[in-house]
Amino acid sequence: MFNYQLSRVIIAGDFNIKFNLKDKFATMFCDLLSTFGYSQTIFSATREGNCLDNIFINFDTTSIETSVPETGLSDHLGQTITIPKIFLEYINDNKIVNTSFRSITAKGSYLLYMLLTSCNWDFLDSHELSCDIMFDTFFKKFIDAFVVAFPFKKCYVRSRDNKVVWFNEKLKRIRDRVAFINDVYRVDKSYFVQREKKRLRMEYRYAIKTAKCLANDNFISNSSNPGKAAWQFS
Repeated sequence: MFNYQLSRVIIAGDFNIKFNLKDKFATMFCDLLSTFGYSQTIFSATREGNCLDNIFINFDTTSIETSVPETGLSDHLGQTITIPKIFLEYINDNKIVNTSFRSITAKGSYLLYMLLTSCNWDFLDSHELSCDIMFDTFFKKFIDAFVVAFPFKKCYVRSRDNKVVWFNEKLKRIRDRVAFINDVYRVDKSYFVQREKKRLRMEYRYAIKTAKCLANDNFISNSSNPGKAAWQFS
């Protein structure tokens, strides 16, 4: 999903989760998709009073219409989504988007390990508890630790500056290292950590500049009208 964060995406299917009830699996599933910017659009029952099917989108839901018609093709109702053409044409590729996500960091992974290590797992050896209860207890402990270790973060980004994609895996690795050294610096402000922090930040800025220049050059050289394409970066 990370590869399509700058695109408008529709995900549809039979998820076999009861979206119209206070179901913990539905809540966790929607919570997971929301970290990638996706919103639920179907709230009506699609099979025997349960909303098992859904359509998720990662753009504004206020201008779309959904329905669950009887198609006669399945024991589930169908799902439709209508997006006005004028709405698609109106979308500004440079608009600011509010994104929420859980950042999977080295610090968070270590915290998750420590939290799980400190949990009491004796219930797994119990002969009095059913498998369902043991699994639910195990799963709840894991989710509680995960939520603490990787809290929600919010950021405001441009959906697209242009059609040029310059952020790559190398930049992602450097960004993760910068985030990690920043976390270390909060608890250890020694000279060596400070020096490494400064070095990584300079490396990251230079890598971003290089990646942007390379991506822009490729965009211009591969364009059918290089002169016009170059004006996008002026």
